Amino acid sequence: MKDEVIEAYKLLGLPEDVTKEEVNRRFDLLLKRRKSASGSGTAESGSSQAYEDEMKAYRLILDDWARTETQEAENKRLAKWGRFAGTASKLEDFFRLYKTHVLVTVAIIAVLIAGGVALQNHLEEKRIEASLPPVDLNIMFIGNYMPENDPNGDGQPLEEAILKAFPDWRRVEVQTLYIPSSNSGGGAGDMAYTQKAVAELTASPPDLLVLDKDTLPWLAQQGGLELLDETQLAKWFGSGSRDGHVRKALNVKDGIEHPYGIDFTDSALASALPLKHAELIAGVYGGASNKEKAFQFLERCAAQAGSN
Repeated sequence: MKDEVIEAYKLLGLPEDVTKEEVNRRFDLLLKRRKSASGSGTAESGSSQAYEDEMKAYRLILDDWARTETQEAENKRLAKWGRFAGTASKLEDFFRLYKTHVLVTVAIIAVLIAGGVALQNHLEEKRIEASLPPVDLNIMFIGNYMPENDPNGDGQPLEEAILKAFPDWRRVEVQTLYIPSSNSGGGAGDMAYTQKAVAELTASPPDLLVLDKDTLPWLAQQGGLELLDETQLAKWFGSGSRDGHVRKALNVKDGIEHPYGIDFTDSALASALPLKHAELIAGVYGGASNKEKAFQFLERCAAQAGSN
């Protein structure tokens, strides 16, 4: 390319150090002569070829100047990198040519790292869970309840209090679902809490439900509670009074009220629970996996009913 530019200077009779202004002036003259010859009809084939050669020469010179100016500007821009200017230039060229490829690769690597971390965390959770004793009882509090002294919101204080009351058990899991009382006037907001409770019951069925006066009839009518038969109640209460402690609700199938829960609000067990509450009514969930221990809990509630 440099040899072609040198030949262009020679063809036009210009020195290589000619100014840009002089080249532009000569180029304008060439265009005017060509226009004049074309207008008078005197242009010959030989002169046309000469014109084309001169035009090509001018373009070579002007393009060479443009490249030189661009390179000088680039060198000036990269001068801040000092002796690393060449490396910086190559890196810029690389990212300009392969920007999309680099971004996609970085995104893939980020996804792989995030996936790896998530998998590692999942495996660690599984390892910890496998090292724990089996769950003796899964308890869900549904109603106007608010855990106390539970900054992490994981139910651990409640779990510890229940394990203390049942020392033979090694592990319980507790979840508290807040539903405002019926006189709160929450409207659609209260319905959102109820819908959340239904979703949680479906996703994580408990063994034992602890309910208040509003949620007991609701769960009973939904078929979510086990009926308590007379044999069980007689065994639990013995000769003691059941008045106010056996809680009934309407059964939608036969339209009759049946016993579904044991009210242990005024009991030593209730006093030991770190929980803000009104009524505490224990009932067995219809699909309980640990039904035997759920009934053990109700038996304790019956034994302590009215003890406080």
